[in-house]
Amino acid sequence: MNSTAQIGAIEFGAPSTSPFTAMIEAMPLGPVTYARMVGTINRVSRTKQNLRATERDSYQLVINLGADMLEGTYGKQDLRLAPGGAFLDGMEPQDIQGADHNDWVSMSFPKKVLEDRFCRIGAKQGLAIAPDQEPLLLLRRYLKLLDKDAMPSSDMLTSHITETIIDLVGLATGAKGDEADVASLGGVRAARLQTILAAIRDNYSDPAFGVQMLAAQLGMTPRSWV
Repeated sequence: MNSTAQIGAIEFGAPSTSPFTAMIEAMPLGPVTYARMVGTINRVSRTKQNLRATERDSYQLVINLGADMLEGTYGKQDLRLAPGGAFLDGMEPQDIQGADHNDWVSMSFPKKVLEDRFCRIGAKQGLAIAPDQEPLLLLRRYLKLLDKDAMPSSDMLTSHITETIIDLVGLATGAKGDEADVASLGGVRAARLQTILAAIRDNYSDPAFGVQMLAAQLGMTPRSWV
C-alpha cells in the first residue's frame, strides 16, 4: 500500500563526525498523519523561508522518544524537551537540537480538526509537556501499538484510533480539561484499557505477575483504571 502525506517544510542537520543514518516513516490515519524519525539527525529547523514554501494549516505534536534532552527555540521562546516529553508545533519558526542519535515522533493534524474540538489549542504552542504527565504517558503507550501492528483494516477502526489520539492530545496539551473539556473521556479510558491489556499479554506467564506488579509497571494505581 502506497500513500503520501505532507508533514511540513523543515530542514534537517546531522553531526559531521558520525556516519549518517536515518529511518523516516509516515502513516496516514484519517485526518492524522503519524510520522517517526530515528537516526543521527540531530537538528530540525524551520525558517520563515520554509514557511513561505508550505501551507501553515496544521498542528504537530512532537514527542522526544530518545534518551537525551532536545533544546532550542520555538517562535520567540526557549524550548527544552526531556526524554519522553512533547510540545505542540503550530508551524512557527524553530531550531531544535539533540544528541548524535535521536528518536522523534510527530503527529500532524489539520488545524481545523483541533481548533473545532479545543478552543484553547492555539495558546498551547511551544509549551513543553512533562514526560510523566498521565495523558502523554498514555499516548506514548498507545502509539507503541501502532508501531507493532499493521494499518487498521476498516474505516471504523481508523476513526476510533484517531478519536483516541485527538482526545489524548487535547488533554496532554492542556487544551482539554476543566472549562474547556466539552467531550467525554472515552478516548482516555480506551487508551488506558489498551495499555493494561498489552501489559497483561506481555506478562501473563510470569507467576509473580499480579495487580500490584501491573500497577508498578504502568506507573498507575488500580483505582485509576476504572
